[in-house]
Amino acid sequence: MANGDCITADGKPCDGGDACTRADGSCRRAANSTLNLISDAARGPRAELDAVINMFLMPGSEKELNIPPMLREQALHNLRTSCNPIHLKPVADHVYLLLRNCSHRNFVRLGVSNGTFETVCVATGLGIVLTVTGFLTMLLLALTPHIGARSRWVSFAPWPMWWLGMSLILSGLRGSCFFLLLFSRRQPLPWERFDDSASVMTSRIKRNPIIKVLSRLMIFDRKFKVKDVHLRRLQYKIVLQSLIMGAVFASCGVLLFVFLPVWSQTYQQ
Repeated sequence: MANGDCITADGKPCDGGDACTRADGSCRRAANSTLNLISDAARGPRAELDAVINMFLMPGSEKELNIPPMLREQALHNLRTSCNPIHLKPVADHVYLLLRNCSHRNFVRLGVSNGTFETVCVATGLGIVLTVTGFLTMLLLALTPHIGARSRWVSFAPWPMWWLGMSLILSGLRGSCFFLLLFSRRQPLPWERFDDSASVMTSRIKRNPIIKVLSRLMIFDRKFKVKDVHLRRLQYKIVLQSLIMGAVFASCGVLLFVFLPVWSQTYQQ
């Protein structure tokens, strides 16, 4: 055993390999993996690569990377016969690809979202209903009791429904509930729900799937104030963007119908 593998209680190297077996506890093996990496790196490239392999690439290692088996086997095969770190580049590229397309994107989505899946679905569904109702209202105003019976100015009646409906849809596509965003509130995160696991209500919820789904809706679930200033600022920005895009959509919808020959000002009998 090398001297650098064992340290004393005050952090100094042991005098010899036998010191690691002392019964008085005056010397112990360095358990910190970071110290092992530093000491291995000082011995040369081969030792450094071996430390990386044992920590990140070997199956069941301390910090095993989530990479495809073929990529892992190819990297291990190349590193057995070569000390060139270029063989680690495919592994690094795959890890960065996962961070860019999966981990980071999900982190942003979950960090901004403030409601459960059920709440977001209900809010998005309400937005779809309002948007469709706006179109039906426009058609009824234009075609009943007959074409040309009403003024073109009544075409602005569905504007609020289109505005609010599209705002709900856009915020729901970002995984957030519009109403919770508006009041800087959020529902409990999944790991924050274990506090009530022993309560009677929770045991009833687990037995009844319908009550379990309803309890996760915004009107029934408890809500927390968003304390992080930067997160609140980001949520306000999402609300503002949703409202602006909803207003643009509603205005385009009105402009689409206001010039059609179905109003008293444009209809020629």
